[in-house]
Amino acid sequence: MEARLTRTFGVTAMALLAAALFVPTHASAQSRVFIPDFFEAEGTSDNFGEDVGEKLRDLMDEQVRFVSIELDEVDDVLKGFDMRLRDIDCLGARQLTRQIQADVVFCAHYTDVGNDMMQIDSMAFHPADGQPFYLETFAIDEDDDDEAAANIMRQFDAYVDMASKRGYCFEYSQLQQWEDAQRNCLESLEYNDDPAVRFQLAQIYREQERLEDALSQIDRVLEAEPYNSDALNTGGYVSNQLGQKEKALDYYRRYLEFNQDAAAVRQNLAYEMYQAGDAFGAMQLLEEGLGPDAEVGLYSYYGTFAFNAARERLEERGIDLNEEGATVPSDVRDLYVTAIESLERVYNELGDSASAPTMANVVIANIQLGQFAEAEAIGSRLTRTFPEEERIWVGYAQALQRQDKVDAALDAWTEVGQLNPEYPQLYERQANLLLTADRRDDAVPLLQRAVRNGFDASSAARMIFGDAYSKGMQGDRGTVYTIEGIRLAKGFDADQATTSMLNFFHGVARYQQGVAAAGPETLQSARASLPIFREARQLLEAGRGYASANDQMANLNQFLEAAAQYIEIQELLIERGR
Repeated sequence: MEARLTRTFGVTAMALLAAALFVPTHASAQSRVFIPDFFEAEGTSDNFGEDVGEKLRDLMDEQVRFVSIELDEVDDVLKGFDMRLRDIDCLGARQLTRQIQADVVFCAHYTDVGNDMMQIDSMAFHPADGQPFYLETFAIDEDDDDEAAANIMRQFDAYVDMASKRGYCFEYSQLQQWEDAQRNCLESLEYNDDPAVRFQLAQIYREQERLEDALSQIDRVLEAEPYNSDALNTGGYVSNQLGQKEKALDYYRRYLEFNQDAAAVRQNLAYEMYQAGDAFGAMQLLEEGLGPDAEVGLYSYYGTFAFNAARERLEERGIDLNEEGATVPSDVRDLYVTAIESLERVYNELGDSASAPTMANVVIANIQLGQFAEAEAIGSRLTRTFPEEERIWVGYAQALQRQDKVDAALDAWTEVGQLNPEYPQLYERQANLLLTADRRDDAVPLLQRAVRNGFDASSAARMIFGDAYSKGMQGDRGTVYTIEGIRLAKGFDADQATTSMLNFFHGVARYQQGVAAAGPETLQSARASLPIFREARQLLEAGRGYASANDQMANLNQFLEAAAQYIEIQELLIERGR
Protein backbone atom coordinates (compact mmCIF):
# COMPACT_ATOMS: atom_id res chain seq x y z
CA MET A 1 0.00 0.00 0.00
CA GLU A 2 1.23 3.45 -0.92
CA ALA A 3 0.50 6.05 1.74
CA ARG A 4 1.32 8.97 -0.49
CA LEU A 5 -0.69 12.15 -0.42
CA THR A 6 -2.55 12.74 -3.67
CA ARG A 7 -5.52 14.82 -4.71
CA THR A 8 -8.78 13.36 -3.39
CA PHE A 9 -11.86 14.12 -5.42
CA GLY A 10 -14.35 11.84 -3.68
CA VAL A 11 -14.43 8.51 -5.39
CA THR A 12 -16.29 6.67 -2.61
CA ALA A 13 -19.70 5.18 -3.28
CA MET A 14 -21.29 8.03 -1.35
CA ALA A 15 -19.46 10.63 -3.39
CA LEU A 16 -20.44 9.01 -6.66
CA LEU A 17 -24.05 8.93 -5.51
CA ALA A 18 -23.98 12.62 -4.71
CA ALA A 19 -22.30 13.50 -8.00
CA ALA A 20 -25.19 11.93 -9.92
CA LEU A 21 -28.12 11.90 -7.50
CA PHE A 22 -30.51 9.02 -8.00
CA VAL A 23 -29.32 8.13 -11.48
CA PRO A 24 -31.98 5.72 -12.71
CA THR A 25 -30.96 2.06 -12.70
CA HIS A 26 -33.33 1.30 -15.57
CA ALA A 27 -34.44 2.65 -18.92
CA SER A 28 -36.70 5.32 -17.46
CA ALA A 29 -35.43 8.91 -17.45
CA GLN A 30 -36.92 9.44 -13.98
CA SER A 31 -35.77 7.96 -10.69
CA ARG A 32 -38.38 5.62 -9.23
CA VAL A 33 -39.34 6.21 -5.60
CA PHE A 34 -41.16 3.57 -3.56
CA ILE A 35 -43.32 5.19 -0.86
CA PRO A 36 -45.26 2.58 1.10
CA ASP A 37 -48.04 3.71 3.40
CA PHE A 38 -46.64 5.03 6.65
CA PHE A 39 -46.20 2.40 9.33
CA GLU A 40 -48.43 2.96 12.33
CA ALA A 41 -47.51 2.24 15.93
CA GLU A 42 -49.47 -0.42 17.77
CA GLY A 43 -52.95 0.80 18.69
CA THR A 44 -52.84 3.62 16.13
CA SER A 45 -55.28 3.86 13.22
CA ASP A 46 -53.81 3.09 9.81
CA ASN A 47 -55.98 5.67 8.00
CA PHE A 48 -53.57 8.57 8.62
CA GLY A 49 -50.60 6.64 7.26
CA GLU A 50 -52.52 5.63 4.13
CA ASP A 51 -53.72 9.19 3.49
CA VAL A 52 -50.30 10.86 3.96
CA GLY A 53 -48.61 8.15 1.91
CA GLU A 54 -51.03 8.70 -0.97
CA LYS A 55 -50.60 12.51 -0.83
CA LEU A 56 -46.82 12.13 -0.77
CA ARG A 57 -46.89 9.86 -3.83
CA ASP A 58 -48.98 12.45 -5.64
CA LEU A 59 -46.48 15.20 -4.77
CA MET A 60 -43.58 13.00 -5.90
CA ASP A 61 -45.29 12.48 -9.27
CA GLU A 62 -45.23 16.25 -9.76
CA GLN A 63 -41.41 16.18 -9.70
CA VAL A 64 -39.51 16.29 -12.97
CA ARG A 65 -36.76 13.88 -11.97
CA PHE A 66 -38.80 11.49 -9.81
CA VAL A 67 -41.85 9.31 -10.08
CA SER A 68 -43.54 7.21 -7.40
CA ILE A 69 -44.01 3.50 -7.88
CA GLU A 70 -47.63 2.39 -7.93
CA LEU A 71 -48.54 0.25 -4.94
CA ASP A 72 -50.37 -2.20 -7.17
CA GLU A 73 -47.11 -2.82 -9.04
CA VAL A 74 -45.39 -3.61 -5.77
CA ASP A 75 -48.26 -5.81 -4.65
CA ASP A 76 -47.98 -7.83 -7.86
CA VAL A 77 -44.30 -8.46 -7.18
CA LEU A 78 -45.04 -9.47 -3.59
CA LYS A 79 -47.63 -11.99 -4.72
CA GLY A 80 -44.75 -13.93 -6.23
CA PHE A 81 -43.43 -14.30 -2.70
CA ASP A 82 -46.86 -15.13 -1.33
CA MET A 83 -46.90 -11.79 0.50
CA ARG A 84 -48.90 -8.55 0.52
CA LEU A 85 -47.91 -4.93 1.16
CA ARG A 86 -49.41 -5.02 4.62
CA ASP A 87 -47.00 -7.87 5.48
CA ILE A 88 -43.76 -5.89 5.05
CA ASP A 89 -41.99 -3.34 7.20
CA CYS A 90 -39.37 -0.70 6.22
CA LEU A 91 -36.58 -3.24 5.99
CA GLY A 92 -38.69 -5.43 3.76
CA ALA A 93 -39.53 -2.44 1.57
CA ARG A 94 -35.83 -1.64 1.14
CA GLN A 95 -35.10 -5.26 0.26
CA LEU A 96 -37.48 -5.00 -2.67
CA THR A 97 -35.51 -2.31 -4.51
CA ARG A 98 -34.07 -4.67 -7.12
CA GLN A 99 -37.33 -6.54 -7.76
CA ILE A 100 -39.35 -3.36 -8.25
CA GLN A 101 -36.50 -1.36 -9.83
CA ALA A 102 -36.68 1.30 -7.13
CA ASP A 103 -33.97 3.92 -6.92
CA VAL A 104 -35.17 5.27 -3.57
CA VAL A 105 -37.37 3.93 -0.78
CA PHE A 106 -39.09 6.27 1.68
CA CYS A 107 -40.15 4.97 5.07
CA ALA A 108 -41.95 6.69 7.93
CA HIS A 109 -43.61 5.70 11.20
CA TYR A 110 -46.24 7.57 13.17
CA THR A 111 -47.83 7.47 16.59
CA ASP A 112 -51.05 8.89 18.03
CA VAL A 113 -49.82 11.26 20.75
CA GLY A 114 -53.29 12.43 21.83
CA ASN A 115 -55.32 15.57 21.29
CA ASP A 116 -55.92 14.47 17.70
CA MET A 117 -52.20 14.84 16.97
CA MET A 118 -49.98 12.42 15.13
CA GLN A 119 -46.18 12.36 15.50
CA ILE A 120 -44.29 11.28 12.40
CA ASP A 121 -40.82 9.91 13.06
CA SER A 122 -38.18 7.47 11.75
CA MET A 123 -38.52 9.17 8.37
CA ALA A 124 -35.78 8.53 5.85
CA PHE A 125 -35.16 8.39 2.12
CA HIS A 126 -33.07 5.29 1.44
CA PRO A 127 -31.20 5.36 -1.90
CA ALA A 128 -30.59 1.94 -3.43
CA ASP A 129 -26.85 2.68 -3.20
CA GLY A 130 -25.77 5.09 -0.52
CA GLN A 131 -26.48 6.47 2.89
CA PRO A 132 -30.05 7.29 4.02
CA PHE A 133 -31.25 10.85 4.44
CA TYR A 134 -33.16 11.24 7.70
CA LEU A 135 -35.91 13.81 8.12
CA GLU A 136 -36.79 15.75 11.23
CA THR A 137 -39.59 14.39 13.40
CA PHE A 138 -42.70 16.52 13.64
CA ALA A 139 -46.23 16.36 15.06
CA ILE A 140 -49.34 17.41 13.12
CA ASP A 141 -53.11 17.32 13.33
CA GLU A 142 -54.45 13.97 12.21
CA ASP A 143 -56.73 15.66 9.67
CA ASP A 144 -53.91 17.70 8.11
CA ASP A 145 -52.52 14.99 5.85
CA ASP A 146 -51.87 17.50 3.04
CA GLU A 147 -49.54 19.58 5.21
CA ALA A 148 -47.86 16.45 6.52
CA ALA A 149 -47.05 15.34 2.97
CA ALA A 150 -45.99 18.88 2.00
CA ASN A 151 -43.66 19.10 5.01
CA ILE A 152 -41.98 15.85 4.03
CA MET A 153 -41.72 16.99 0.42
CA ARG A 154 -40.07 20.25 1.45
CA GLN A 155 -37.46 18.30 3.35
CA PHE A 156 -36.99 16.05 0.35
CA ASP A 157 -36.52 19.07 -1.90
CA ALA A 158 -33.89 20.33 0.52
CA TYR A 159 -32.23 16.93 0.39
CA VAL A 160 -32.19 16.98 -3.40
CA ASP A 161 -30.69 20.47 -3.38
CA MET A 162 -28.11 19.46 -0.80
CA ALA A 163 -27.18 16.37 -2.79
CA SER A 164 -26.83 18.47 -5.92
CA LYS A 165 -24.51 20.83 -4.09
CA ARG A 166 -22.63 17.83 -2.81
CA GLY A 167 -22.28 16.44 -6.31
CA TYR A 168 -21.02 19.74 -7.67
CA CYS A 169 -18.56 19.95 -4.78
CA PHE A 170 -16.86 16.81 -6.06
CA GLU A 171 -17.44 17.48 -9.75
CA TYR A 172 -15.84 20.93 -9.70
CA SER A 173 -12.98 19.47 -7.66
CA GLN A 174 -12.34 16.96 -10.41
CA LEU A 175 -12.21 19.86 -12.87
CA GLN A 176 -9.89 21.75 -10.47
CA GLN A 177 -12.28 24.69 -10.42
CA TRP A 178 -11.52 25.36 -6.79
CA GLU A 179 -13.66 28.45 -6.14
CA ASP A 180 -16.81 26.78 -7.51
CA ALA A 181 -15.99 23.57 -5.69
CA GLN A 182 -15.50 25.43 -2.41
CA ARG A 183 -18.80 27.29 -2.76
CA ASN A 184 -20.80 24.12 -3.40
CA CYS A 185 -19.09 22.20 -0.60
CA LEU A 186 -19.90 24.97 1.89
CA GLU A 187 -23.52 25.15 0.73
CA SER A 188 -23.84 21.38 1.00
CA LEU A 189 -22.48 21.47 4.55
CA GLU A 190 -25.15 24.01 5.50
CA TYR A 191 -27.71 21.26 4.88
CA ASN A 192 -25.78 18.30 6.26
CA ASP A 193 -22.48 18.03 8.14
CA ASP A 194 -21.15 15.26 5.89
CA PRO A 195 -17.57 14.20 6.77
CA ALA A 196 -16.87 13.25 3.14
CA VAL A 197 -17.82 16.75 1.96
CA ARG A 198 -15.88 18.36 4.79
CA PHE A 199 -12.80 16.33 3.87
CA GLN A 200 -13.21 17.38 0.26
CA LEU A 201 -13.34 21.00 1.42
CA ALA A 202 -10.07 20.43 3.27
CA GLN A 203 -8.52 19.16 0.05
CA ILE A 204 -9.76 22.23 -1.79
CA TYR A 205 -8.21 24.51 0.84
CA ARG A 206 -4.97 22.59 0.50
CA GLU A 207 -4.97 23.17 -3.25
CA GLN A 208 -5.59 26.86 -2.58
CA GLU A 209 -2.62 26.85 -0.16
CA ARG A 210 -4.93 27.72 2.74
CA LEU A 211 -3.25 25.17 4.95
CA GLU A 212 -4.57 26.43 8.30
CA ASP A 213 -8.14 26.25 6.96
CA ALA A 214 -7.46 22.79 5.53
CA LEU A 215 -6.22 21.51 8.88
CA SER A 216 -9.22 23.00 10.66
CA GLN A 217 -11.58 21.07 8.36
CA ILE A 218 -9.60 17.87 8.81
CA ASP A 219 -9.97 18.18 12.58
CA ARG A 220 -13.72 18.57 12.10
CA VAL A 221 -13.77 15.38 10.02
CA LEU A 222 -11.87 13.51 12.71
CA GLU A 223 -14.30 14.68 15.37
CA ALA A 224 -16.97 12.74 13.50
CA GLU A 225 -14.75 9.91 12.26
CA PRO A 226 -11.69 9.63 14.55
CA TYR A 227 -10.00 7.00 12.40
CA ASN A 228 -10.72 8.29 8.91
CA SER A 229 -7.48 7.14 7.26
CA ASP A 230 -7.56 9.71 4.45
CA ALA A 231 -8.09 12.54 6.93
CA LEU A 232 -5.31 11.29 9.23
CA ASN A 233 -2.87 10.92 6.34
CA THR A 234 -3.69 14.34 4.93
CA GLY A 235 -3.63 15.88 8.40
CA GLY A 236 -0.10 14.60 8.91
CA TYR A 237 1.00 15.99 5.57
CA VAL A 238 -0.56 19.42 6.09
CA SER A 239 0.77 19.66 9.66
CA ASN A 240 4.26 19.00 8.34
CA GLN A 241 3.83 21.74 5.78
CA LEU A 242 2.85 24.10 8.59
CA GLY A 243 5.83 23.05 10.68
CA GLN A 244 3.57 21.51 13.35
CA LYS A 245 5.79 18.46 13.79
CA GLU A 246 4.27 17.01 16.95
CA LYS A 247 0.78 17.23 15.52
CA ALA A 248 1.91 15.58 12.29
CA LEU A 249 3.46 12.74 14.26
CA ASP A 250 0.20 12.26 16.18
CA TYR A 251 -1.84 12.06 12.96
CA TYR A 252 0.52 9.50 11.46
CA ARG A 253 0.57 7.39 14.62
CA ARG A 254 -3.21 7.21 14.65
CA TYR A 255 -3.21 6.43 10.95
CA LEU A 256 -0.88 3.49 11.47
CA GLU A 257 -2.99 2.02 14.27
CA PHE A 258 -5.61 0.92 11.77
CA ASN A 259 -3.53 0.27 8.68
CA GLN A 260 -3.23 -3.30 7.49
CA ASP A 261 0.12 -2.74 5.79
CA ALA A 262 1.72 -0.81 8.62
CA ALA A 263 5.40 -1.51 7.85
CA ALA A 264 5.35 -0.18 4.28
CA VAL A 265 3.03 2.69 5.14
CA ARG A 266 5.11 3.63 8.18
CA GLN A 267 8.17 3.86 5.96
CA ASN A 268 6.38 6.03 3.42
CA LEU A 269 4.90 8.33 6.04
CA ALA A 270 8.24 8.71 7.76
CA TYR A 271 9.84 9.59 4.45
CA GLU A 272 7.16 12.25 3.90
CA MET A 273 8.00 13.75 7.29
CA TYR A 274 11.70 13.66 6.42
CA GLN A 275 11.06 15.40 3.10
CA ALA A 276 9.08 18.04 4.95
CA GLY A 277 12.13 18.81 7.08
CA ASP A 278 11.40 16.78 10.21
CA ALA A 279 14.11 14.13 10.30
CA PHE A 280 13.72 13.58 14.05
CA GLY A 281 9.94 13.12 13.77
CA ALA A 282 10.48 10.67 10.91
CA MET A 283 12.94 8.78 13.06
CA GLN A 284 10.45 8.63 15.95
CA LEU A 285 7.73 7.29 13.67
CA LEU A 286 9.98 4.53 12.37
CA GLU A 287 11.29 3.72 15.84
CA GLU A 288 7.85 2.54 16.91
CA GLY A 289 7.88 -0.08 14.14
CA LEU A 290 11.37 -1.44 14.80
CA GLY A 291 11.92 -4.82 16.37
CA PRO A 292 13.69 -8.14 15.90
CA ASP A 293 11.58 -8.95 12.85
CA ALA A 294 11.66 -5.49 11.26
CA GLU A 295 12.76 -5.31 7.65
CA VAL A 296 16.33 -4.17 7.16
CA GLY A 297 15.03 -1.37 4.94
CA LEU A 298 13.46 0.26 7.98
CA TYR A 299 16.85 0.34 9.68
CA SER A 300 18.35 1.98 6.61
CA TYR A 301 15.78 4.77 6.77
CA TYR A 302 16.04 4.93 10.55
CA GLY A 303 19.80 5.39 10.47
CA THR A 304 19.57 7.97 7.70
CA PHE A 305 16.95 9.99 9.58
CA ALA A 306 19.03 9.83 12.78
CA PHE A 307 22.12 11.06 10.92
CA ASN A 308 20.25 13.99 9.40
CA ALA A 309 18.49 14.81 12.67
CA ALA A 310 21.93 15.14 14.30
CA ARG A 311 23.13 17.41 11.51
CA GLU A 312 19.98 19.55 11.72
CA ARG A 313 20.45 20.06 15.46
CA LEU A 314 24.03 21.16 14.98
CA GLU A 315 22.93 23.65 12.34
CA GLU A 316 20.09 24.95 14.52
CA ARG A 317 22.56 25.62 17.36
CA GLY A 318 25.25 27.07 15.10
CA ILE A 319 27.79 24.41 16.10
CA ASP A 320 30.63 23.59 13.70
CA LEU A 321 32.47 20.54 14.97
CA ASN A 322 35.45 21.42 12.78
CA GLU A 323 36.10 24.49 14.90
CA GLU A 324 38.68 24.20 17.62
CA GLY A 325 37.12 23.56 21.02
CA ALA A 326 33.73 22.55 19.63
CA THR A 327 32.04 19.71 21.52
CA VAL A 328 29.25 17.33 20.55
CA PRO A 329 26.05 17.87 22.57
CA SER A 330 24.84 14.70 24.27
CA ASP A 331 21.59 14.45 22.30
CA VAL A 332 23.46 14.88 19.02
CA ARG A 333 25.95 12.22 20.12
CA ASP A 334 23.09 9.82 20.78
CA LEU A 335 21.68 10.46 17.32
CA TYR A 336 25.03 9.83 15.64
CA VAL A 337 25.50 6.62 17.65
CA THR A 338 22.03 5.49 16.60
CA ALA A 339 22.86 6.25 12.97
CA ILE A 340 26.12 4.28 13.16
CA GLU A 341 24.56 1.24 14.81
CA SER A 342 21.56 1.14 12.48
CA LEU A 343 23.53 1.59 9.27
CA GLU A 344 26.23 -0.87 10.29
CA ARG A 345 23.44 -3.39 10.84
CA VAL A 346 22.24 -2.75 7.29
CA TYR A 347 25.78 -3.10 5.90
CA ASN A 348 26.46 -6.32 7.79
CA GLU A 349 23.22 -7.82 6.48
CA LEU A 350 23.19 -6.53 2.91
CA GLY A 351 26.87 -6.07 2.06
CA ASP A 352 27.29 -4.64 -1.42
CA SER A 353 23.48 -4.59 -1.86
CA ALA A 354 23.27 -1.73 0.61
CA SER A 355 23.03 1.88 -0.57
CA ALA A 356 26.60 3.18 -0.97
CA PRO A 357 25.74 6.87 -0.35
CA THR A 358 23.87 5.87 2.79
CA MET A 359 26.80 3.82 4.06
CA ALA A 360 29.06 6.85 3.69
CA ASN A 361 27.13 8.39 6.58
CA VAL A 362 28.67 5.81 8.92
CA VAL A 363 32.16 7.18 8.22
CA ILE A 364 31.03 10.79 8.53
CA ALA A 365 29.15 10.15 11.79
CA ASN A 366 32.27 8.61 13.34
CA ILE A 367 34.32 11.62 12.25
CA GLN A 368 31.77 13.99 13.79
CA LEU A 369 32.12 12.11 17.07
CA GLY A 370 35.92 12.36 16.93
CA GLN A 371 36.17 8.60 16.48
CA PHE A 372 38.78 8.80 13.75
CA ALA A 373 40.18 5.28 14.16
CA GLU A 374 36.64 3.85 13.93
CA ALA A 375 35.96 6.02 10.89
CA GLU A 376 39.16 4.74 9.26
CA ALA A 377 38.26 1.12 10.03
CA ILE A 378 34.76 1.24 8.58
CA GLY A 379 35.99 3.45 5.73
CA SER A 380 38.59 0.87 4.79
CA ARG A 381 35.92 -1.83 4.59
CA LEU A 382 33.49 0.35 2.68
CA THR A 383 36.03 1.49 0.08
CA ARG A 384 36.64 -2.16 -0.75
CA THR A 385 32.92 -2.88 -0.97
CA PHE A 386 32.01 0.30 -2.84
CA PRO A 387 35.19 1.36 -4.68
CA GLU A 388 33.24 3.76 -6.91
CA GLU A 389 31.50 5.74 -4.15
CA GLU A 390 33.06 9.19 -3.88
CA ARG A 391 31.58 10.15 -0.49
CA ILE A 392 33.03 7.06 1.16
CA TRP A 393 36.51 7.86 -0.16
CA VAL A 394 36.17 11.48 1.01
CA GLY A 395 35.20 10.38 4.52
CA TYR A 396 38.00 7.81 4.57
CA ALA A 397 40.55 10.44 3.47
CA GLN A 398 39.36 12.82 6.17
CA ALA A 399 39.61 10.11 8.83
CA LEU A 400 43.20 9.38 7.81
CA GLN A 401 44.06 13.06 7.63
CA ARG A 402 42.74 13.70 11.13
CA GLN A 403 45.13 11.04 12.40
CA ASP A 404 48.10 12.61 10.53
CA LYS A 405 48.43 9.56 8.30
CA VAL A 406 49.61 11.77 5.49
CA ASP A 407 50.65 9.30 2.82
CA ALA A 408 47.54 7.14 3.25
CA ALA A 409 45.34 10.24 3.25
CA LEU A 410 47.01 11.50 0.07
CA ASP A 411 46.36 8.16 -1.58
CA ALA A 412 42.71 8.36 -0.58
CA TRP A 413 42.40 11.89 -1.93
CA THR A 414 44.01 10.67 -5.15
CA GLU A 415 41.22 8.07 -5.43
CA VAL A 416 38.71 10.87 -4.96
CA GLY A 417 40.35 12.76 -7.82
CA GLN A 418 40.20 9.74 -10.08
CA LEU A 419 36.50 9.29 -9.38
CA ASN A 420 35.75 12.98 -9.74
CA PRO A 421 38.45 15.24 -11.19
CA GLU A 422 36.14 18.20 -10.51
CA TYR A 423 35.83 17.48 -6.80
CA PRO A 424 35.77 20.87 -5.01
CA GLN A 425 39.18 22.01 -3.73
CA LEU A 426 40.73 18.59 -4.25
CA TYR A 427 44.25 19.84 -4.89
CA GLU A 428 43.97 22.51 -2.23
CA ARG A 429 43.04 19.84 0.30
CA GLN A 430 46.03 17.72 -0.70
CA ALA A 431 48.33 20.73 -0.64
CA ASN A 432 47.12 21.75 2.80
CA LEU A 433 47.74 18.21 4.01
CA LEU A 434 51.27 18.34 2.66
CA LEU A 435 51.94 21.72 4.27
CA THR A 436 50.76 20.34 7.59
CA ALA A 437 53.20 17.47 7.13
CA ASP A 438 56.09 19.92 6.40
CA ARG A 439 56.20 18.90 2.75
CA ARG A 440 56.03 22.35 1.22
CA ASP A 441 57.97 21.44 -1.91
CA ASP A 442 55.32 18.81 -2.74
CA ALA A 443 52.46 21.15 -1.89
CA VAL A 444 53.41 23.98 -4.26
CA PRO A 445 52.99 21.99 -7.51
CA LEU A 446 49.53 20.85 -6.35
CA LEU A 447 48.53 24.44 -5.66
CA GLN A 448 49.81 25.45 -9.08
CA ARG A 449 47.65 22.71 -10.57
CA ALA A 450 44.71 23.90 -8.51
CA VAL A 451 45.13 27.44 -9.85
CA ARG A 452 45.19 26.13 -13.41
CA ASN A 453 41.87 24.43 -12.60
CA GLY A 454 40.31 27.63 -11.33
CA PHE A 455 41.48 27.98 -7.73
CA ASP A 456 42.12 31.58 -6.69
CA ALA A 457 45.83 32.38 -7.09
CA SER A 458 45.75 34.84 -4.17
CA SER A 459 44.34 32.14 -1.89
CA ALA A 460 47.10 29.77 -2.99
CA ALA A 461 49.72 32.42 -2.25
CA ARG A 462 48.26 33.07 1.18
CA MET A 463 48.31 29.34 1.98
CA ILE A 464 52.04 29.21 1.27
CA PHE A 465 52.65 32.44 3.19
CA GLY A 466 50.63 31.24 6.19
CA ASP A 467 52.80 28.13 6.44
CA ALA A 468 56.01 30.15 5.94
CA TYR A 469 55.19 32.79 8.56
CA SER A 470 53.79 30.50 11.26
CA LYS A 471 56.65 28.01 11.06
CA GLY A 472 59.38 30.52 10.29
CA MET A 473 59.25 33.94 11.92
CA GLN A 474 56.69 32.77 14.49
CA GLY A 475 58.02 29.25 14.81
CA ASP A 476 61.36 27.54 15.08
CA ARG A 477 62.26 27.42 11.39
CA GLY A 478 63.58 30.96 11.34
CA THR A 479 63.57 33.83 8.92
CA VAL A 480 65.07 31.88 6.04
CA TYR A 481 62.08 29.49 5.97
CA THR A 482 59.75 32.47 5.89
CA ILE A 483 61.62 34.22 3.08
CA GLU A 484 61.78 31.06 0.98
CA GLY A 485 58.04 30.56 1.46
CA ILE A 486 57.27 34.16 0.54
CA ARG A 487 59.31 33.84 -2.64
CA LEU A 488 57.32 30.68 -3.52
CA ALA A 489 54.08 32.52 -2.78
CA LYS A 490 55.14 35.34 -5.10
CA GLY A 491 55.27 32.79 -7.88
CA PHE A 492 51.46 32.95 -8.01
CA ASP A 493 49.69 35.73 -9.87
CA ALA A 494 48.10 37.16 -6.73
CA ASP A 495 46.01 40.30 -6.45
CA GLN A 496 47.42 43.67 -5.38
CA ALA A 497 46.39 43.32 -1.72
CA THR A 498 48.05 39.92 -1.39
CA THR A 499 51.17 41.07 -3.21
CA SER A 500 51.44 44.11 -0.92
CA MET A 501 51.13 41.86 2.14
CA LEU A 502 53.87 39.54 0.84
CA ASN A 503 56.16 42.51 0.21
CA PHE A 504 55.56 43.93 3.68
CA PHE A 505 56.49 40.72 5.50
CA HIS A 506 59.25 40.00 3.01
CA GLY A 507 60.67 43.43 3.86
CA VAL A 508 60.40 42.77 7.61
CA ALA A 509 62.14 39.40 7.22
CA ARG A 510 64.94 40.88 5.10
CA TYR A 511 65.32 43.70 7.63
CA GLN A 512 65.80 41.10 10.38
CA GLN A 513 68.37 39.31 8.24
CA GLY A 514 70.15 42.61 7.68
CA VAL A 515 70.30 43.34 11.41
CA ALA A 516 71.85 39.92 12.03
CA ALA A 517 74.36 40.38 9.21
CA ALA A 518 75.35 43.90 10.39
CA GLY A 519 76.04 42.74 13.93
CA PRO A 520 79.93 42.57 13.79
CA GLU A 521 80.08 46.17 12.48
CA THR A 522 83.06 45.37 10.27
CA LEU A 523 83.82 46.31 6.71
CA GLN A 524 82.89 42.80 5.68
CA SER A 525 79.59 42.81 7.61
CA ALA A 526 78.74 46.25 6.28
CA ARG A 527 79.27 45.13 2.71
CA ALA A 528 77.14 42.03 3.34
CA SER A 529 74.26 43.79 5.11
CA LEU A 530 73.98 46.99 3.05
CA PRO A 531 72.24 45.37 0.04
CA ILE A 532 69.94 43.48 2.42
CA PHE A 533 68.82 46.72 4.08
CA ARG A 534 68.33 48.39 0.71
CA GLU A 535 66.19 45.48 -0.47
CA ALA A 536 64.26 45.52 2.82
CA ARG A 537 63.52 49.24 2.41
CA GLN A 538 62.34 48.67 -1.14
CA LEU A 539 60.11 45.78 -0.09
CA LEU A 540 58.68 47.71 2.83
CA GLU A 541 57.80 50.63 0.55
CA ALA A 542 56.07 48.11 -1.75
CA GLY A 543 54.11 46.88 1.27
CA ARG A 544 52.76 50.31 2.14
CA GLY A 545 49.28 49.41 0.84
CA TYR A 546 49.04 46.45 3.23
CA ALA A 547 50.28 48.53 6.15
CA SER A 548 47.76 51.28 5.44
CA ALA A 549 44.83 48.85 5.17
CA ASN A 550 45.78 46.89 8.29
CA ASP A 551 46.74 49.58 10.80
CA GLN A 552 50.46 48.85 10.41
CA MET A 553 51.67 52.31 9.31
CA ALA A 554 53.41 53.01 12.62
CA ASN A 555 55.34 49.77 12.36
CA LEU A 556 56.12 50.43 8.72
CA ASN A 557 57.57 53.86 9.48
CA GLN A 558 59.67 52.48 12.32
CA PHE A 559 61.09 49.78 10.06
CA LEU A 560 61.78 52.30 7.29
CA GLU A 561 63.52 54.73 9.68
CA ALA A 562 65.58 51.93 11.19
CA ALA A 563 66.50 50.60 7.76
CA ALA A 564 67.57 54.10 6.69
CA GLN A 565 69.79 54.42 9.75
CA TYR A 566 71.32 51.01 9.16
CA ILE A 567 71.97 51.91 5.53
CA GLU A 568 73.68 55.14 6.60
CA ILE A 569 75.82 53.30 9.16
CA GLN A 570 76.85 50.60 6.71
CA GLU A 571 77.76 53.21 4.13
CA LEU A 572 79.96 55.03 6.68
CA LEU A 573 81.66 51.79 7.68
CA ILE A 574 82.40 50.99 4.08
CA GLU A 575 83.67 54.51 3.44
CA ARG A 576 86.06 54.35 6.42
CA GLY A 577 87.25 50.91 5.48
CA ARG A 578 88.48 52.11 2.18
